[in-house]
Amino acid sequence: MLADKDYENIGKDYELSQNWFVPGRPQWQRLITELSDRPINVLEIGVFEGRSSIWILENLFNHADSRLITIDTFEGAIEHTSGICQVELKHLETKFRANIERTRKGHQVSVMKGHSYENLIILNSKESGVRFDLIYIDGSHNAEDVLADAILSWRLLKENGILIFDDYGLERYKEPYNNPRIAIDSFLNCHAFEIEVLHENYQLAIRKVGKGKDRAYTVFKLLPADEIFFKI
Repeated sequence: MLADKDYENIGKDYELSQNWFVPGRPQWQRLITELSDRPINVLEIGVFEGRSSIWILENLFNHADSRLITIDTFEGAIEHTSGICQVELKHLETKFRANIERTRKGHQVSVMKGHSYENLIILNSKESGVRFDLIYIDGSHNAEDVLADAILSWRLLKENGILIFDDYGLERYKEPYNNPRIAIDSFLNCHAFEIEVLHENYQLAIRKVGKGKDRAYTVFKLLPADEIFFKI
């Protein structure tokens, strides 16, 4: 397992240009320590160069039977080429695969290259049969895509499994209906009777609990209609 001081120097061993995952790492340490003592299945949507994948492999994969499935187009997102958050995308897939191999746990990782909605439909098929203990959604930051990822991923999450949304607090687009929060809040309200909120900050972590259990119903605030739609 990587200690905090070692993780800050992770770039010495891996080819990583961005630190996007680092701010959320402390809450991951608290939330998913429970997963490190048994074989687990993990799904990660959006991997970029693999910084979060490395953390998962180094900190959670203490059993040879644990498996990580990753989904990414390796083409970057629109903000990576539009100037909003411009980054180098050349050889992105090559960097990711090389970083995974450096963990020496590459044999426990499967890469599904392509759009998340296409690959999530494949995973939801009867032939797949795979279910996950942990799902991390950090793919497209467009609200419509985030909602699709949430709906399709929820069906794949085991009861008592953990789902983590990155960028819950992201306000990159001037139109509120384009940012992830409205999609995530809509999803949460649809499933309010079967979720437990574990952490809410820039990231949001929830646990899937059984339907019909006697528990409080939480309403997640949605934006007023006049903030969501264009005024005509």
